[in-house]
Amino acid sequence: MKTKKTFWSRQHAIGFSIGILTTLLAVPLVAFILHEFRGDILIWRELRFFPSTQARVLSLATIPNLLWFHIFLKKEQYWFGSGIIYASVLNLVTVIVLKYFM
Repeated sequence: MKTKKTFWSRQHAIGFSIGILTTLLAVPLVAFILHEFRGDILIWRELRFFPSTQARVLSLATIPNLLWFHIFLKKEQYWFGSGIIYASVLNLVTVIVLKYFM
């Protein structure tokens, strides 16, 4: 019996949500790390007003998604992993828009 391949399923949505939430939780952590270890005391102000700084922090905050993707691949839950990839692609598009069009 053939199974129907779908572009979007419940597992994709869960993986996508995990990817977006992980990125949102990692943004303050990345800003804090930049603040503490680089001595960049204006990072919090720059995050509000400068799109290039927002793009830099968002691109670094996407890195924890690699950990989720690796975990889901090891457990052979490919649908969750592709949801994580969709979230990472959305972050990529956001970074490109922030960096080059704003």
